[in-house]
Amino acid sequence: MTTKLAARFSAFMRFGFACVLVAAAAIYATAPAHARVKKIQITAKDSPAFGGYSWPGVGQYEKIVGKAFGELDPKDPKNAVIVDLQLAPRNANGKVEYSFDFYILKPIDLTKGNHKMLYEPPNRGRKTISALNRGVGGEDPGSVTDASLLANSFLMPQGYTISFSGWDVSAGTSTANFNMTITLPIARNSDGSPITGPSYEYIVNPGASYELTYPAATLDRSQATLTHRAHLNDVPQIVPASGWQYVAHGTAIALLPPETSFASNDIYECSYTAKDPTINGVGFAAVRDWNSWLRYETKDAAGTANPLAGDITRIYTEVSSQPGRLLNDFRYLGFNQAENGKQVFDGMMQWIAAGDGISMNYRWSQPGRTERNRQDHLFVEGRFPFANVTTTDPITGKTDSGQGRIADDDRSGRYEGPAGFSFHANLFHVQHATRNREWRFEGQLSAISESSRFAGSTASAVHGFGQMGDGRDATTPKPVPETLGWYAGQARSGLDRIPSHTRRDILGAQNNTVFAELRAALLHNGHSDD
Repeated sequence: MTTKLAARFSAFMRFGFACVLVAAAAIYATAPAHARVKKIQITAKDSPAFGGYSWPGVGQYEKIVGKAFGELDPKDPKNAVIVDLQLAPRNANGKVEYSFDFYILKPIDLTKGNHKMLYEPPNRGRKTISALNRGVGGEDPGSVTDASLLANSFLMPQGYTISFSGWDVSAGTSTANFNMTITLPIARNSDGSPITGPSYEYIVNPGASYELTYPAATLDRSQATLTHRAHLNDVPQIVPASGWQYVAHGTAIALLPPETSFASNDIYECSYTAKDPTINGVGFAAVRDWNSWLRYETKDAAGTANPLAGDITRIYTEVSSQPGRLLNDFRYLGFNQAENGKQVFDGMMQWIAAGDGISMNYRWSQPGRTERNRQDHLFVEGRFPFANVTTTDPITGKTDSGQGRIADDDRSGRYEGPAGFSFHANLFHVQHATRNREWRFEGQLSAISESSRFAGSTASAVHGFGQMGDGRDATTPKPVPETLGWYAGQARSGLDRIPSHTRRDILGAQNNTVFAELRAALLHNGHSDD
């Protein structure tokens, strides 16, 4: 990617984040907190971070890294939606324990910050903040020392606090290079014996072995089936038991004879009896309780101070791809309401997340999977509802909204659901239910551009937003922001280039204070005043 293209792409990402500020309805709560992050353990602190760089008016930043330990009450109705939580081991207080990694960047002097936090749930443990933050990112963004990059960054000059935390079991267990992991409880039968059940692996990667998501309950290969085919439309051929084996005590499989590699891009499918399912839905609660703890509490149960105590007035999210599907389900399942009944996130920027959910709140789920045209079709991801507005599924007859459990609470005034700003690539019209998000099933255009939830689509773009055709000559590579001129004004001219109906929705947002933030953000990034 050229420097010019990278700058345009980064500018468009910042435009999207600015629109979250427009859409968000900020409610600052001071009610007593109930988030059950019972302990934080700070393992590293750099003060100052960024090599000591200081931003005018904001000052220096510091980096705080560590592990948080949480517990959930299985009897709390807000946790009832978590599949298998009732089968988790309990501590002496009857609670379910879990832990996760966290990474915080904050102004050393919080009084000079803007009292808002940008939270990013990492993508399979990896941070993706670089595009939004004008190149200041990577797995350890606080270690960036390039003064020109830091001066031109997007978030720190405005005084944002930035936080990341582990939520996804597919991130693995290694914390090397600040990989964000989570340690989840394992469901057990009521008598304490291991739970077993059918599990399935879709394998398209080369290598001498393949690690199973869940360990095998038995090493008897006659109780499992491995198939192989070269193309999706081919008939799967059974690999005989003599052609493969379990390795690493049943946590992986390998082809025989030894050192035989899985063929690159061929399709292998393994159906077997697994044991010890992790309770992956706890990841939703980990995101909820970490952010609500930072926002509403002053210290943990051991007396360790909350490094952001009393500072956060709003929290916005930023994602790229997979974590956006996490947040689609997070919102739908009601996790944006903290245990104290207050709002967790004020706004969500759903970057290339589309309308699907995530394979997470199910037994034997695999949240690291993502459906594509030739892979991962059998994992629960594209489930109704897809749109923010209420629609009816013509197959099941079910009527629902992507707002899920927060919709009734919105109407009753109990708390505000998060504002939303979503952008999708055309790829997702085919694969990740964007078409169902934007259109009602009877062919009517869905009212997704309500005043607090805006969505846009990027013509001809591929996932990842590298280069693509401009619609007239698909062979001519064009940077995405140029194709999105109507939306981002080629990241130069602000709101006046957005289509009038979209602009009307944005300007119709109910909070003038938040609109003022958008105006300031646009001006900060070289956009014209509006």
